[in-house]
Parts: sequence; structure tokens; C-alpha cells
Amino acid sequence: MKKILFFSMLISISMSVFSQSVDLDRFHAKFNYRSLAKKPLPKDQRTFSVKANFSDVVSAAYSRSEYEQNAIKIEGLKKVDADAGLKVVYSFSPINVSEINVLEIKHEDKDKDGNVTKVYYTYAGIMKYRLQSSVQFLDKSGTEIFVQPLNSSSSEKVYQSQDYKEYKEAATYIKLNKDMLVDKLTVQFIANDNKEVNATANELFGYKAYSDNMLFWYLGSEKHPEFKAHSDNFAQVKAIIEKMTADGGVGEARDLAKPLISYLEDVKARYTEDNKKHKKMRYASFFNLAQIYYLTDQPDEVIKQAEGLIANDYDSGDGKTFIKKANELKQLLQNNGVESRHFQLD
Repeated sequence: MKKILFFSMLISISMSVFSQSVDLDRFHAKFNYRSLAKKPLPKDQRTFSVKANFSDVVSAAYSRSEYEQNAIKIEGLKKVDADAGLKVVYSFSPINVSEINVLEIKHEDKDKDGNVTKVYYTYAGIMKYRLQSSVQFLDKSGTEIFVQPLNSSSSEKVYQSQDYKEYKEAATYIKLNKDMLVDKLTVQFIANDNKEVNATANELFGYKAYSDNMLFWYLGSEKHPEFKAHSDNFAQVKAIIEKMTADGGVGEARDLAKPLISYLEDVKARYTEDNKKHKKMRYASFFNLAQIYYLTDQPDEVIKQAEGLIANDYDSGDGKTFIKKANELKQLLQNNGVESRHFQLD
């Protein structure tokens, strides 16, 4: 009788363990890495120069020499004055004012029932204008690699001043301050263009350091028998990932991750049933393994886990996303002649 009771208890515990709900929660780890150039220059030509095509009118508002010396920074490339592997040519045409005028603005005060109780007018000076700017990236021989339009003269822009109570105040303001406003707008547009030019230059040719929060899926329910091991696994994965730097290598992280990878593989081997709960457990392992391999720059291993994600048939779209990311990473590593996104710049 005691044996029957003992085995009944075992069966009950076993059923309880495997009937636990599988609630997966989002967890994040901070990942530091170096972006890889989409259009890498030969290693012996990783220098750049800057030329600003400014008229004297534009240069009076924004110094040509100041722009050429300080506006553009490409991480991983050295700035030189001549014989550069990459030539950045930024062009900004003078702002062309087509009209200055006064805008009449109607205002209405209403009571609680929506009835108009008062009508009055204010006035604002307006200035209509057009401008054009672009940037070219040329190789050492002067051949165009990429061109980026920034502002088009086909689009009319409008500056509007603050409101004035009198028409004459608005008209006087816009007339007397036209040249000052043109200079101010010139500086603003060039500064905005600089952000785009720097972003494009670093994306195409640079090796800029970045930090991203990377997603992992682990058990969120403390009642699940795998919760403690899952939590410990993430804590160690997080510590390894967050220890990585853009300048450091990837070898240590790969070695430290091996026992954590073994655990996640073991979970897949133990949760083999074709039901949603087991699929979710396998999904977490496949996803987290793919993420670990992706962050440690092992794209072929990412693809293997991603194929498992798809075959597991739970949120299989994540598998397709990982395959796309892995193939892109593989191509970038190959094009840049490096083994990882973690290295010191020369």
C-alpha cells in the first residue's frame, strides 16, 4: 500500500511539473560593438578629406574653413588634407528668397456653448525661400561612390515670425531682418545636414562604437521547475555580453559562453513533446542560442539555431529574422576582412 501511495505521489509530482504553464518574459543585455562599414575602403586607404562648396555669401554665415576642418568625423578613418582614400564633398547653395510678406491670422474667442464672442487679428512676417544641398563621396581617383541629396530647391520653405498685434510691426520686422534670418537659417540647415552627412559617412565607411539593448527570452514564472536554472543562465549570459567592448576581442566571451550554450541545448533535448508548452521551452533555447551566437559573431551557428526556430513552429518569423541578420553579418565580416565586430582601431 505504501508503494502504491509512493508511486502515486511521484506520478502526481511529475504531472504537476510538466503541466506548469510556460510564461516567457523579455530580458535584455547591453551589447557593445563596433559597426562595420557597408562600403569599406582598402585598409591602406582609410583616410578622408572634406571639401565645402560654399559661395562667399554662404561662407560669411558658416565659415568654409571651419566646416572643412571640424564638421565631419568618420570613426576608424584618419582625416588628411590631401591624397585621401575618401573625399567628402558637401555643397550648399545660397538661400534664395522669393517673397517676404505679412500673414494675417484670425482669432476667435468662444463661450462655453461654442458661440463666438470676440474676433481679433494678429500679424506675422513670413519669408518664402528655397535652398539646395547635397553630399558626394568620392574614392581616391575621384570616382563617385555615393551621392546623397539633402535639401531640394524644388520644395519651397516658409519662415514665419512671432505674432504681432499690428500689421506694421510684422512688416517692419521681416523687412529689416531678412538678411539676418537668411544667415541664421543657413547655419541651421548646414548644422542639420551635418548630422545626416556624419551618420551616412560612418554607416558607409566608418567603424563607430555602439551600444544596443539585446533581447532574450527566459522563464518568468517562479513555479516552473526550470525557472532557477533559466534565471542563472540569463544572469551569466548577461554578464558575459555586457563585459564585451567595442575594442576588445570576442574569444573570451565565446569560451565563457560554452557551458551556458550546453545548458540551453540540454533544455531542447529534455522538452521534446509536440505541445505548446514544450515548444515554448524549445523556442526560448533556440532564440537565446541564436542571439548568443549572433552577439559573438558566429553567423553560421546563428543560422543553425534559426532553422531550428522555424522547424519548432512557434514564432517562426524570428527564425527568418535571425537568418537575414546572420547573412548580413557574414557578408559584412567578409567585406571588411575581420572576424568580429570587436577590435581596436589603428
